[in-house]
Amino acid sequence: MTPNVLVNSLPKSGTHLLEKALMVLGGAARENGRTVLERATDKIGLTPPPFLDRRTAGRWGRLRGYGNRDHRAHPTDVPVGVFSPYFVPRLTFENWLQNRPLTSFGKAHVPFSQCAMEAFDATETKAITILRDPRAVAASMIPYVLDARNWNHYLRPFYETLTEDERVDFSIHGGYANPPGLPVKSLNDAFESVLNWDQHVGTLIIKFEDLVGPQGGGTIDAQTACFQAIAAHLDVHMTDDLWAKVGQVFDPSSPTFRGGRIDGWRDRLTTSQIARIEASLDPVLIRRAGYAE
Repeated sequence: MTPNVLVNSLPKSGTHLLEKALMVLGGAARENGRTVLERATDKIGLTPPPFLDRRTAGRWGRLRGYGNRDHRAHPTDVPVGVFSPYFVPRLTFENWLQNRPLTSFGKAHVPFSQCAMEAFDATETKAITILRDPRAVAASMIPYVLDARNWNHYLRPFYETLTEDERVDFSIHGGYANPPGLPVKSLNDAFESVLNWDQHVGTLIIKFEDLVGPQGGGTIDAQTACFQAIAAHLDVHMTDDLWAKVGQVFDPSSPTFRGGRIDGWRDRLTTSQIARIEASLDPVLIRRAGYAE
């Protein structure tokens, strides 16, 4: 497998699913292979975080005494986190990308930006970005915010003050979470910010619905084509032994697993909620992503 690989995603779009796929292909998640010392130095910001998202970027900023970095402080700052980006200096971001063992891959929720793309190129990072039907993202986001299981989501206090319909509407339109008055992107804008990685030649865009396979309501043909695309992007030769392991990517044991079926959102959203989500999405954007229905 090519070195310096990054799993990037729109939140609730199959980060763990893609991680399992790369493990089938011989990669190792840096997050899983850390020693006790490395976990401790990650916590205090002395080593690159294994998962580049708002939470870890914000921890890094607090440890260095930074104030509010919810907006770009310098033209070369890189946004980390999709719905509520935290802006970090580009040199810091590049350090996070390149200081990993060659056999491991990192994970991220990083929206497209010119500075992030240039950082990917400077560190020779090859990324695979996974998307999912925005309706499924909205349906999965709400229960995840309320119960992230292994940590307290930063939006949880705000979501607990809302009714179920208000949570859906906030997930659709975004706004300011109060407390703490944090800007949150709309579903459409967040989706577009990740889809825009299709401008980067070093990034492969895939879809959850293609990778999940028959166990999640997809097809073998789509899963096979998706694996072939990933393998080609990472310079991996697909052997019979690797093909035999493809079924392992569907993993209900993940702490973020919420059902894992491509059509599960239909059972978790009302007809009215689905209509409001669909009305909020730019049809040109949705067709561009391959979600024409």
